[in-house]
Amino acid sequence: MGDVLLATPALRALVTAQPDADITFLTTAPCLDVVAAFAGRVELVGLPLRRLTAGRLARALLVFISQRGLAAFDLCYVLQNHPLVVLAAHLAAKKTVYFYNPVLWYTRPMTWIWRHWRRWRPRGRYIACRYLDMVEAGEPRDPKPIVGGAEGPFTNAESAKAAAMPFVLCFPGGGRNLRDSNPYKRWPAARWLALLQKVKADWPTLNLVLAGSREDDIFTSSQLEELRALEARLVFGQTDIPDLMRLIQRARLVVTTDSLPLHLAVGLGMPTVALFGPSDEQALLPPACPHVTVVAANIPCRPCYANSLFPGCPFSGRCMEALTVEKVVQAVIARLEATGA
Repeated sequence: MGDVLLATPALRALVTAQPDADITFLTTAPCLDVVAAFAGRVELVGLPLRRLTAGRLARALLVFISQRGLAAFDLCYVLQNHPLVVLAAHLAAKKTVYFYNPVLWYTRPMTWIWRHWRRWRPRGRYIACRYLDMVEAGEPRDPKPIVGGAEGPFTNAESAKAAAMPFVLCFPGGGRNLRDSNPYKRWPAARWLALLQKVKADWPTLNLVLAGSREDDIFTSSQLEELRALEARLVFGQTDIPDLMRLIQRARLVVTTDSLPLHLAVGLGMPTVALFGPSDEQALLPPACPHVTVVAANIPCRPCYANSLFPGCPFSGRCMEALTVEKVVQAVIARLEATGA
């Protein structure tokens, strides 16, 4: 979903540059709420996929093409070069433009080459800026993600209760997408607990809210008991995307790993502490982002995550293990003091 949100500046540029064009944005159904701001200006089509398998994707794309017809589109921008998506783009459009080089993309299983290449590859450029280059967007160019749908009341009662008092919002999950679930982006649960205990001790009037999908609940039963002793509100699996946006918009501070909530917080301009491990903060944050504090380890093997691929870590995820509680606490304290909490 984060990649979809990062594509919104390019989508806005297309709408602005081609006001008379019929534009269709094809994604998966769970991502439609992320691009809700374009409803009415762009045809938003969601493939009915909750988990991405080759068979399900092939069937969904075949249905889409059969409904639209061959070469029905004049131009297709391919943001994610899955082989089936590339084939569908060639069938559905007269011309295709790729974000990733397809030849390099298809050699991804050659992990030995990837592991050696990653050691000298340059740090990335913000993906939203690269999407803008792809659609040949003119000036002025604003690469900040476009977040819509945060207005209005909460639809979930627990989320509304959580936002009733000043609160710090934490997202301990991450590393999960339609394809797989990978723990490399996650900070250890015990360190989250230590961080929250320190925040509650120093700011007893601030509530603690932990959110994300059900899979983002990384805590053991004993750790959950300690969180409840801190009167933390746990709303894992209880928020849809609009409610997630509303929570972020009302938080005093957002603390998150590299995941969708980070990009939502960037788009909403909220004070944020972002924990980075295998992924590249230079590729995932705008060039000027003063409201975000990045906490990352100075380790030569990071970043290693790119193009939706973890090449395999021989160091047991040491880039996230290297983020000490003290280091994150310092960043959180500085942000809270800056916001006047």
